[in-house]
Amino acid sequence: MTLTHAHPALAPHGAGRFAARPAPRHLLGLEAMDRADLLRILDEAERWREAIDAREPDSRELAGITVCLGFFEASTRTRVSFELAATRLGARVVTFSVGESSTAKGETLLDTVRVLEAMRVDLFVMRHPASGAPGYIAEHLQAGVINAGDGQHEHPTQGLLASTGEYAREWGIDARRVRLLHEDGVVLHPGPVNRGVELSPDVVDGERSVIFDQVTNGVAVRCAVLARCARALSEAA
Repeated sequence: MTLTHAHPALAPHGAGRFAARPAPRHLLGLEAMDRADLLRILDEAERWREAIDAREPDSRELAGITVCLGFFEASTRTRVSFELAATRLGARVVTFSVGESSTAKGETLLDTVRVLEAMRVDLFVMRHPASGAPGYIAEHLQAGVINAGDGQHEHPTQGLLASTGEYAREWGIDARRVRLLHEDGVVLHPGPVNRGVELSPDVVDGERSVIFDQVTNGVAVRCAVLARCARALSEAA
């Protein structure tokens, strides 16, 4: 099977609604995870958030582990967040994008990651436009695979809107809509924000916004995920 282009019909078990419960060394989607697993990740993320806020020295928890960030579509925030998380855990980090990889020369995605696994990559963090691509790769590797976004997470209905102005009018969050929130409600966004389209500038910078705090939480959560998958690898060895 050659997987260099997106095709939803090719999506195998392993991500989101396609998933059976995956091996612990992988994190391919949340639907197949039980509540206890999710809470364990969040509890560990809270510990890492405290370490980040305290500016503690980098951990050695992933010393000797090599993490490869394979991004087949651009997502600077997610890539940097994972890179910071892996570095904080003491892992070696290598990065490649589709423009720099052999898939641009016609090699399949599986060929590429198998070569990297042979170079002793332990964990792959993968972002790919094809739904189920991380799950497909996980079925063929001993290394752990972490889904950093695949085609199923896209929002095609947004692509069907006449203009950004129409999107802002119909779906954007402005001060008027924020006033409708419960008194304890907050504004979340993974960042970076498309100001004036998704959120108005006064909402992004307003007192209800916890967007930048959420970005920091993203590093903490990715620390927890990387540590979880790495521990599963060592336990299986």
